[in-house]
Amino acid sequence: MSSARLRTFPVAELSPAHGVHAEQGAVQFGVPLPQGWCTDERRLTLVDERDDPINADVRALARWPDQSIQWCLLHCRPSLSADSPLRVGLVQDPQLRDPVQDDFISEHAGYLRIPGTRFDLHVSTQRLALFDVVGKDGQSEFEGFCELHAAEELLPAPVYGYEYRSRCGPQGVISHEVTRYARLEGSQDLDISVRCELCVSGDGRRIDGRISLHNKEAAAHPNGLWDLGDPYSFRFSGLSTGLRPSSATSKNFLGGDSLLSGSAVQTFSQSVRVTQYSSGGENWDSPVHVAADGVVRLRNRGFEASIDGQRHSGLRAQPRVRWRSGDRACSVESVTGWLPQFWEQFPGELKSDRETISLSPFAVVGSEHELQAGERKTRSFTFLLGSDAALPEPADGTTVKIDPDHLRSCRLPMLGDFDTIDPDLEALTVSGIEGDESFFAKREAIDEFGWRHFGDLYADHETDGYEGERSFVSHYNNQYDAVYGFLRRYLRSGDPRWFELGHDLARHVLDIDIYQTTKDRPEYNHGLFWHTDHYLPAETSSHRSYSKDQRSGAYEGHAHGGGPGGQHCYTTGLLLHYLLTGDEDSKAGVYGLSEWISRVYEGDERLVDVALALRNRKRRDLKNHLNGRYPLDRGVANYINALLDCHVLDPSPYILRRVEHILRNTLHPAENIAERDLGDVEANWYYVVLLQALCRYLHTEHAKTGASDAFLFARDALLHYADWMVENEHPYLDRPEILEFPNHTWTAQDLRKANVLFEAGRWTPSDPEPYYAKADSFASHVRATLEAEPTCHYTRIQVLLLQNLAPTRRPCGRDTGRLPARASWTAPRTISPLQQLGNLLRMLLRALRGTRPGDELKSLGRLLAP
Repeated sequence: MSSARLRTFPVAELSPAHGVHAEQGAVQFGVPLPQGWCTDERRLTLVDERDDPINADVRALARWPDQSIQWCLLHCRPSLSADSPLRVGLVQDPQLRDPVQDDFISEHAGYLRIPGTRFDLHVSTQRLALFDVVGKDGQSEFEGFCELHAAEELLPAPVYGYEYRSRCGPQGVISHEVTRYARLEGSQDLDISVRCELCVSGDGRRIDGRISLHNKEAAAHPNGLWDLGDPYSFRFSGLSTGLRPSSATSKNFLGGDSLLSGSAVQTFSQSVRVTQYSSGGENWDSPVHVAADGVVRLRNRGFEASIDGQRHSGLRAQPRVRWRSGDRACSVESVTGWLPQFWEQFPGELKSDRETISLSPFAVVGSEHELQAGERKTRSFTFLLGSDAALPEPADGTTVKIDPDHLRSCRLPMLGDFDTIDPDLEALTVSGIEGDESFFAKREAIDEFGWRHFGDLYADHETDGYEGERSFVSHYNNQYDAVYGFLRRYLRSGDPRWFELGHDLARHVLDIDIYQTTKDRPEYNHGLFWHTDHYLPAETSSHRSYSKDQRSGAYEGHAHGGGPGGQHCYTTGLLLHYLLTGDEDSKAGVYGLSEWISRVYEGDERLVDVALALRNRKRRDLKNHLNGRYPLDRGVANYINALLDCHVLDPSPYILRRVEHILRNTLHPAENIAERDLGDVEANWYYVVLLQALCRYLHTEHAKTGASDAFLFARDALLHYADWMVENEHPYLDRPEILEFPNHTWTAQDLRKANVLFEAGRWTPSDPEPYYAKADSFASHVRATLEAEPTCHYTRIQVLLLQNLAPTRRPCGRDTGRLPARASWTAPRTISPLQQLGNLLRMLLRALRGTRPGDELKSLGRLLAP
């Protein structure tokens, strides 16, 4: 190796999940890099332990303030062994690598041609079909299809857009990627779109795909209730995709092989069909699966299979099916297909006979599927063409473990200082992946399975005190950013189970929990739905907050209606998911939620906003547009975090200036904290969440500009509040009488105080010991209390621990350098009535400049709707 070459090794270990087959799927994973290490991804090469290069496409995802690469995405197809993990590193060459010519995919009239070794794939750009397999002699051997049935009618799906690229490394092409966008016709006059993504191996033999069905309509949600059966839901019978052999190919059909989960490979000569009707678990007919009328219509427990007319049944299938041809002249002698997470995301079906091999992520099971307005569902599938290898194991894939020493050397602000985490507190989270109260076990408790439910968490804390016989269904919907907690814990531990939980939940949040529409009120569009209502079963609200079947007045302050709200906006987990996987949906989720929460607090520059500003000027949870002040609560904290997450992807100074503006109009280093009435915990405990967001801003601003005026304002505001906390704060449960529900969720929330006070000790220019001592007291209290608490396994408590694990003990040394002393700040000025009137007039002028009468009437209609 040249001495001019910079080398970091290892960065990760790659291991097959359950064995390996000949046609290895693409592995795509993100890794961080230390600040200043590399500025151009064209210098980077992925290598193994012997320093041999691995053909990989390298792309920068995020950059440090000095524009060096902070996160890069690696896309490769390495040769993996089931015996030992593959340790990989990165080398940086002094010379830029010449880009490989990206002209592999060619456009033709009505289709894209993807070249393969023995055959080509033709992907239609006019109709939504899978792909056609065409021999090198130009003869079609298989025709792809993608069919969606509604009311016994096949709905056409013309393509309205497409994009493609080839992923190349130094040694040539790795994969070809094609994405097409289609709109269903005849779909009950609803705006229903389909996205089909294909990732094709360089030789054309393996195709990994994703298909997304998206209802872009807005729900009616009368009186703020969001039940199944909404008039704008899309109802359909089934969706299937697959290949049909040409007449010449089908004449040589030999049958094939099938593999049911936990079973030996069975051959068939005529046909095979495997249908998963339910999860097969103990609670397979749980009320989580109610339809719009409140009835569970699952047909039977588990799966049924028919192999050459012989019936089989079982609980959980993870099948593979292979179609075989006896024509040696055929370019494709076999086709193998499967759906990952087949039983987990039921109902699904695989079938094959002389005429077809079909994968159905939505199987026809005798009752309609309901895709709610603003919902999307994404399912993966895989086809292997011409493989003579053994059928792959029921769970294939690759686990990636980023090297902990490398991760520590990167010092990533969003992950915190791993060296300050208290191992005893961290041990309290082990029950999340082990034992009878793990998140995996909780899936089984209410059968959190099926295409709509899989990935979400059971909100078991809401069952505290419940004594009914029927399963109590409550969905968590990513409160306090469980995605972030899971993925961060995965990075620290390397345990793939944490990644599995985070990945499954991220996918669920992106498809189901985020209201994916632009047709509702601006403060709802692309917002995140609250968890299902406190202390009440979800009924027919599914994963949306409020149901008509839930009683009103269930507890003090019960809203019984509403929609997505800014105090439930969590983006950091989706950001980390994007950085670890390169999933563009997660990146879009970060930006979409950021834009949504900005509309919640800033408005949309409409005339309706002016009226709302006047009506809501005294609401505690919204910005007062007349005086420009933001509330000191978790909604604004979420707003700040969303902007900081966007800043990781787009390090624009403008984003930090927006955060600075929010902070300057939320709190002040010389304000009278007594006027905040922080002793009223139920009303004002959120201030600690806001201070945590401020602490994150301090790290970002200091790394960018050093001790700027904006940094010093925020730093001194933090210390002002921290001084108050040292004198006045105590564990919440020390005074249970001031709490409506004094449970140990409050104990977990105490960990936030420890975090804030440790950060105050980090940034103070004077003696940090008073802050550290008080922080230690809170961390010790949380640890001692929850170690002895039988409800510590509750979902909300576990997620709060995971989110707030760093720092929870004092750092070995402060590395911020010499910080300026605290300034002498004058008290914040009061906004006079005349200034408030001026602010209102400016809002009015901005709205008038962009007024569109049609949009204003639509917004008014939505606002006045019941």
